[in-house]
Amino acid sequence: KLIAFHRWEQGGPGDDVIIVANFGQSTREDYTIGFPKEGLWKLRFNSDSHDYSNEFKNFFSGDAVATPSEKDGYPYQGKVHIAPYSVLIFSQE
Repeated sequence: KLIAFHRWEQGGPGDDVIIVANFGQSTREDYTIGFPKEGLWKLRFNSDSHDYSNEFKNFFSGDAVATPSEKDGYPYQGKVHIAPYSVLIFSQE
């Protein structure tokens, strides 16, 4: 019940985006997914944040670091933390 996918137009910093959506009722901590590029991936959007509603749980989901190791068909992998029924969006500088 978790999906992660890569979107881009030209590719590269500021264009590659990783979207992670948890459609399940369980929190996923240290969930490993593939990334197309190495390095720091900044968390740009967390749908569970109090920034959007005080009703949300504000589960901590921080930046991800992609390191060399193949995962999901990508040459790098990193860990994400995601709340139930929420969406995260990551990109690089």
